[in-house]
Amino acid sequence: MKEDKIRFRVKYAEVDRQDAVYHAYYFIWFDMGRTEFLRKIGVSYKELEDQGFLLVVTKAKIKYLSPARLDDEILLKTRFVRKTRIRLVFEYEVFRERDNKLLTIGETELACISREGKAVRIPEVVAKNLG
Repeated sequence: MKEDKIRFRVKYAEVDRQDAVYHAYYFIWFDMGRTEFLRKIGVSYKELEDQGFLLVVTKAKIKYLSPARLDDEILLKTRFVRKTRIRLVFEYEVFRERDNKLLTIGETELACISREGKAVRIPEVVAKNLG
Protein backbone atom coordinates (compact mmCIF):
# COMPACT_ATOMS: atom_id res chain seq x y z
CA MET A 1 0.00 0.00 0.00
CA LYS A 2 1.39 3.36 -1.00
CA GLU A 3 -1.61 5.56 -0.13
CA ASP A 4 -4.32 5.66 2.52
CA LYS A 5 -7.36 7.88 3.08
CA ILE A 6 -9.12 8.92 6.25
CA ARG A 7 -12.23 11.03 6.72
CA PHE A 8 -13.20 13.31 9.57
CA ARG A 9 -15.10 16.51 10.32
CA VAL A 10 -13.56 19.85 11.34
CA LYS A 11 -14.22 20.41 15.04
CA TYR A 12 -15.04 23.70 16.77
CA ALA A 13 -11.76 23.61 18.71
CA GLU A 14 -9.81 23.57 15.42
CA VAL A 15 -11.06 26.88 14.00
CA ASP A 16 -9.81 30.35 14.80
CA ARG A 17 -11.65 33.68 14.99
CA GLN A 18 -11.54 33.93 11.21
CA ASP A 19 -13.68 30.76 10.96
CA ALA A 20 -10.77 28.90 9.37
CA VAL A 21 -8.85 25.90 10.66
CA TYR A 22 -5.86 27.21 12.61
CA HIS A 23 -2.71 26.48 10.59
CA ALA A 24 -1.04 24.18 13.14
CA TYR A 25 -3.92 21.70 13.12
CA TYR A 26 -2.95 20.56 9.64
CA PHE A 27 0.23 19.05 11.09
CA ILE A 28 -1.89 17.19 13.64
CA TRP A 29 -4.02 15.90 10.78
CA PHE A 30 -0.86 14.79 8.95
CA ASP A 31 0.15 12.87 12.07
CA MET A 32 -3.30 11.21 12.15
CA GLY A 33 -2.96 10.19 8.52
CA ARG A 34 0.56 8.84 8.95
CA THR A 35 -0.39 6.91 12.10
CA GLU A 36 -3.36 5.27 10.36
CA PHE A 37 -1.30 4.55 7.25
CA LEU A 38 1.32 2.71 9.31
CA ARG A 39 -1.34 0.90 11.36
CA LYS A 40 -2.97 -0.40 8.16
CA ILE A 41 0.32 -1.89 6.96
CA GLY A 42 0.79 -3.60 10.32
CA VAL A 43 3.03 -1.10 12.10
CA SER A 44 1.93 0.42 15.41
CA TYR A 45 3.69 3.50 16.79
CA LYS A 46 3.16 2.11 20.29
CA GLU A 47 4.80 -1.21 19.43
CA LEU A 48 7.73 0.56 17.77
CA GLU A 49 8.22 2.75 20.83
CA ASP A 50 7.90 -0.26 23.15
CA GLN A 51 10.81 -1.77 21.18
CA GLY A 52 12.89 1.41 21.61
CA PHE A 53 12.36 2.95 18.14
CA LEU A 54 11.09 6.51 17.78
CA LEU A 55 10.01 8.18 14.54
CA VAL A 56 10.62 11.90 14.83
CA VAL A 57 9.70 14.61 12.34
CA THR A 58 12.88 16.20 10.99
CA LYS A 59 11.31 18.24 8.21
CA ALA A 60 7.79 19.45 7.51
CA LYS A 61 6.42 21.64 4.77
CA ILE A 62 2.95 22.76 3.92
CA LYS A 63 1.15 24.86 1.34
CA TYR A 64 -2.24 26.31 2.21
CA LEU A 65 -4.45 26.69 -0.86
CA SER A 66 -7.88 27.34 0.64
CA PRO A 67 -9.20 27.26 4.24
CA ALA A 68 -11.07 24.40 5.84
CA ARG A 69 -13.97 25.59 7.96
CA LEU A 70 -16.06 24.43 10.90
CA ASP A 71 -18.06 21.28 10.16
CA ASP A 72 -16.40 20.66 6.77
CA GLU A 73 -16.04 16.97 6.03
CA ILE A 74 -12.38 16.38 5.26
CA LEU A 75 -10.69 13.70 3.19
CA LEU A 76 -7.01 13.32 4.02
CA LYS A 77 -4.84 11.35 1.62
CA THR A 78 -1.52 10.15 3.00
CA ARG A 79 1.02 8.83 0.53
CA PHE A 80 4.27 7.03 1.31
CA VAL A 81 6.95 8.52 -0.95
CA ARG A 82 10.32 6.98 -0.08
CA LYS A 83 12.56 5.52 2.55
CA THR A 84 16.26 5.51 3.20
CA ARG A 85 18.14 3.53 5.79
CA ILE A 86 16.91 5.82 8.58
CA ARG A 87 14.28 8.14 7.05
CA LEU A 88 10.68 7.96 5.80
CA VAL A 89 8.95 10.60 3.67
CA PHE A 90 5.18 11.07 3.39
CA GLU A 91 3.04 13.45 1.34
CA TYR A 92 -0.44 14.67 2.25
CA GLU A 93 -3.42 16.16 0.47
CA VAL A 94 -6.37 17.67 2.35
CA PHE A 95 -9.68 17.86 0.47
CA ARG A 96 -13.08 19.27 1.39
CA GLU A 97 -15.40 16.38 0.55
CA ARG A 98 -18.54 18.22 -0.55
CA ASP A 99 -16.85 19.74 -3.60
CA ASN A 100 -13.62 17.70 -3.69
CA LYS A 101 -11.62 20.95 -3.38
CA LEU A 102 -7.93 20.54 -2.62
CA LEU A 103 -7.27 22.72 0.44
CA THR A 104 -3.73 21.92 1.54
CA ILE A 105 -0.70 19.90 0.49
CA GLY A 106 2.22 18.93 2.67
CA GLU A 107 5.15 16.66 3.28
CA THR A 108 6.94 15.30 6.33
CA GLU A 109 10.26 13.55 6.70
CA LEU A 110 10.80 11.34 9.74
CA ALA A 111 14.00 9.87 11.14
CA CYS A 112 14.20 6.71 13.17
CA ILE A 113 16.10 7.21 16.41
CA SER A 114 16.78 5.27 19.59
CA ARG A 115 15.58 6.40 23.00
CA GLU A 116 19.07 7.85 23.45
CA GLY A 117 18.52 10.10 20.43
CA LYS A 118 20.89 8.29 18.06
CA ALA A 119 19.91 7.64 14.46
CA VAL A 120 19.16 3.95 13.88
CA ARG A 121 18.13 1.79 10.95
CA ILE A 122 14.38 1.66 10.30
CA PRO A 123 13.04 -1.55 11.89
CA GLU A 124 12.63 -4.47 9.50
CA VAL A 125 8.86 -4.64 10.05
CA VAL A 126 8.52 -1.07 8.77
CA ALA A 127 10.94 -1.46 5.85
CA LYS A 128 9.39 -4.76 4.77
CA ASN A 129 5.78 -3.53 4.93
CA LEU A 130 6.58 -0.34 3.01
CA GLY A 131 8.20 -2.34 0.20
